[in-house]
Amino acid sequence: MPILEESGLRADGFLYASPERVDPGNSTYNTRNIPKVVGGVTPHCAEMAVLFYRQFIDNVFSVSSTDCAEMVKLLENTFRSVNIALANEMALARHSFGINVWEVIEAAKSKTVRFFMCL
Repeated sequence: MPILEESGLRADGFLYASPERVDPGNSTYNTRNIPKVVGGVTPHCAEMAVLFYRQFIDNVFSVSSTDCAEMVKLLENTFRSVNIALANEMALARHSFGINVWEVIEAAKSKTVRFFMCL
């Protein structure tokens, strides 16, 4: 945006952020059915991004700004990293006790609320 504005152009319709959201190797989820997050530098930019992506993505989720859209990606990646680190620590602990970590995870997943392992 600063480069455009320095050259006398305006960001009236087409500047937005939309972080990548893929799940490599997962045949269930693809570009079409993974919800797309978009945030524009202006409300009009966000609206144009939503209209663009709705042509080929099932669910487009608009947020209030480009910063918010980028923060979504940061939160998702942090959640995944912490979750993987926790799973690795559990695997080390289970080794010390001779317990099958997959059995532990499956049993924990039987709780109907607030348990999720991202592996």
